[in-house]
Amino acid sequence: MAPTKSDSQSKLAQKYRDVVRSLITSLELRNPYNIDHCRLVARLCDQMARKAKMDRDKRQVLITAAEMHTLGVSLQMEEKKPYFSLPITRLGLSSGRDLPTHEREKQILEEVLGGVESLECAIPAITQRYEWYDGSASLFGLKGEDICEEARLLAVADAFVDLATPKKHRHQESSREALKRIMDRSGTQFDPRFVEVLQEVMSDEDGSFKESGRTEHFETSRCRHYLNLGHLYIAIHEMDWALRSYIKAEKIAVEMSDSGLQLGAISGQVMVYCERRQLEMARDTLQRARNRTHSEREKRGYHLMWGLVEWLSGREQNGNEILERLVSHYRKARNLPGLTASLSLRSYLLLTHRGLDDDEHIDTLEEFMELVARYDLFDVVERYRKFTLPLFLSAVLKNIEDPTARANLTKMGEPSQQSLLEKLSAIEPAQWMEHMLPEPVVPTPQAPMPKKTSAAKTQAQSDTIMVKTFGGFEMSKGDRQVAEDDWPTQKALRLFAHLAINRTPITDGALMEMLWPDAPESKARNSLRNAVHQVRTVLKKIDDRPASKLLVRGRKSGTAKLDFDYVLDTEMLDGYLKEASSAAESGETELAIEKSKLALNLCQGDFLEGFHDEWAESLRVQNRELYMKAIGTLAQAYLDAERFEEAEVAARKMLTLDDLREDAHEICIRALAGDGRSAEAIRHYEETVDLFEQEIGVSPASLTGVLQDTGLML
Repeated sequence: MAPTKSDSQSKLAQKYRDVVRSLITSLELRNPYNIDHCRLVARLCDQMARKAKMDRDKRQVLITAAEMHTLGVSLQMEEKKPYFSLPITRLGLSSGRDLPTHEREKQILEEVLGGVESLECAIPAITQRYEWYDGSASLFGLKGEDICEEARLLAVADAFVDLATPKKHRHQESSREALKRIMDRSGTQFDPRFVEVLQEVMSDEDGSFKESGRTEHFETSRCRHYLNLGHLYIAIHEMDWALRSYIKAEKIAVEMSDSGLQLGAISGQVMVYCERRQLEMARDTLQRARNRTHSEREKRGYHLMWGLVEWLSGREQNGNEILERLVSHYRKARNLPGLTASLSLRSYLLLTHRGLDDDEHIDTLEEFMELVARYDLFDVVERYRKFTLPLFLSAVLKNIEDPTARANLTKMGEPSQQSLLEKLSAIEPAQWMEHMLPEPVVPTPQAPMPKKTSAAKTQAQSDTIMVKTFGGFEMSKGDRQVAEDDWPTQKALRLFAHLAINRTPITDGALMEMLWPDAPESKARNSLRNAVHQVRTVLKKIDDRPASKLLVRGRKSGTAKLDFDYVLDTEMLDGYLKEASSAAESGETELAIEKSKLALNLCQGDFLEGFHDEWAESLRVQNRELYMKAIGTLAQAYLDAERFEEAEVAARKMLTLDDLREDAHEICIRALAGDGRSAEAIRHYEETVDLFEQEIGVSPASLTGVLQDTGLML
């Protein structure tokens, strides 16, 4: 049966809803204190609405409003930023910055959500949530029952979540304290009916907080939120932030008496301490956890951490015995995730402490690889990436389940290139992780040097100032170099980085808002003067001209800009990509491959790694797209050159970063077909169709034509 017009409209509305949700998520990520706020409010609204017996249609409107209630405010804040980290103009929003805040919010919501009935109906609930029930603080002239029912409930839920979650400049309150604050304003700011509903949701008949039920669900969400944040920070090597997140998670888990979540929080802290080699801190953390009640399953989780700490502390025999017992237990119990985790940790420690050819390491590695080859355990493999990644490399080197090892390396974003494996085979395994960067294509990260250069060209190159933004910020001129640690303050570094990347004059007001957003204007202006002086002092190290000529201040215009010639690695990257595309269009596939590799070679690490400023986060997203474009160009060039295996590896690298890229799936299918692996190509097509149907509700139509082109569909 063909889909009806109504079905099509419903799917379109759902897709638009998903787009808006993604926008809200990206806005929340700019401030770690706001992450998951809308989701938590929506969950609480749903619980309260059901308790209040709100009818289904109103409940749906309420949930939609809760999911999107921060959109108008967040976009308003974005458009006030002079540097436009999220350009509002690209969203097609009309100008209305002279309107009062609440009127501008309503205007933005009408423009973004208007026209989609299932979203538009939520606008009154979002805008009216500011109205006080008694009318003492009114924006739209509403009070009491004139305020829509959904807005009155949303106001209570939003206030509770806001009070019960941490903020940058305010003490985090417990759920009990937050509820008391809400109750104190019952009848004034909040509808008494919904304050009572919140009490019912959060407490039992005696007025004491439930040990299970709705309250626990809310607190559990908060705890898991911090655990996930910790995992994320570990993955990007932000250990300070990871530790803070795990400590917050532990505090919540202890208050809830949830020993399972405590285990996750403690294990995260131990991993951070082990990574830093703060082994005494790791032991103290585990000792603290021993005094609490745990199930046998949880105790074994702690034993895993104990084995790691004991081994790293030089008590190899103790650590080995602990892990051996865990392996034996999980093997008998047929607990595959536990067995995989304990085997990977033990094999990793044997590898790094005894070497690649150790018999115990080989035996443990073989059992680990057999498990991975037989069962779908990638979630465990990825969770313990630090341990499993070296194991797959050693499996390739020792030819143990080689196809499985290579497949997992590719899936984890580390294609097993022969050159890399040859390099690792000559290095002690303990240093492997330091050499996991892609093989350099040119001798230095600077612009490629011709094989023969004149003395004049060599001199010109040595006089060129290079600014590196990928994998940490760095500036160099010939043999003179300025690394991140050479800057007197982080503010000076960020000031220079912002000026260097933008290349245009930037107003003092924009710089002060960017670097000192919470400081009084007079203090921020003094701080800016000091930072300018510090930048000029650093610039003297690489250029002999007067520093005032290198960083120019416009007294009348109130601006700052860099006034010297320099080369940005992002501009080089863009140039290489244009050359690669041009070569591909001309049929010069080998030249396209060469230029694509040069582009990828510049992407050694994340853009502005270690910068957590909002403007940096925005630029980071843009430059990740350049990185994806570089991989895509290389994959297509390999395909054009009929180097099918290399094309497949590059395409799968793209898919590890974004599994919904049709162009990557297309290259992968064509590469498999070209390599004579027709069955794998068809299977990949079928899996891709299932993925797209599940994730976005549509089938990738372009891939059907690929099957026809390759002769796989008759």
